[in-house]
Amino acid sequence: MFVNVFPLTRRIPPLPCDPGRLPTVDILIPTYDEDVEVVYVTASACTQLDYPHEKLKIYILDDGGTSQKLNDPHPERAAAARQRAEQLKAIAARLGVSYLTRPTNQLAKAGNINESLLSCAGEAAPDHGRDKAASVKDGFSRGCGS
Repeated sequence: MFVNVFPLTRRIPPLPCDPGRLPTVDILIPTYDEDVEVVYVTASACTQLDYPHEKLKIYILDDGGTSQKLNDPHPERAAAARQRAEQLKAIAARLGVSYLTRPTNQLAKAGNINESLLSCAGEAAPDHGRDKAASVKDGFSRGCGS
């Protein structure tokens, strides 16, 4: 057992007063086969961040909606992938966020994130996994302090 009797305490730097000094940020929400409601909650939480919306772009990265999955040789799996992809596209449209997918699932989550970075233009791109809704706001603010 390990016990830390002297934990580090760090002051969280405040956000700059001038919004022009804030970086543009792309938030990445990678997903593969998670329940669409979990993705919805996370994406919805990201849209509520206390951050200038013109400096923020949110992406749902659907690795379950790749061409590889949509064209699966098993008709049931292909149909399920198409249904889930349509649900995620509808969520993205409803929330005003971007939906991205790719041709194959090569390199799993890392490949999904790397592929998405080709479409991103933000100065920072935090990965807020689909199950991180409860901690998104606090963690995001901490990461963007001056």
